[in-house]
Amino acid sequence: MSSQPQPGFLLIVQLHHLQAMLQLGAIVNPLTGKANPPNLDKARHELALLDILREKTAGNLTDEEDDILSRAISSINEAIDASFGDD
Repeated sequence: MSSQPQPGFLLIVQLHHLQAMLQLGAIVNPLTGKANPPNLDKARHELALLDILREKTAGNLTDEEDDILSRAISSINEAIDASFGDD
């Protein structure tokens, strides 16, 4: 039996959200035990990917999927604002 999560839409959202938060230093990197130095460009890249995902899946998501995607995008935007202000 595989220990890998089942592939699906929510896993894609979770992976990009996690990468953005790692790039912002908002969460501890599990490989180093330390927060990464903030990298706004990489975090914005992950955010852009989620924005594209939202655009391309508009009208085709369940309420739960849409809510989770919206919350992930909002969370990243809030973390960017907290880390970088109006950059």
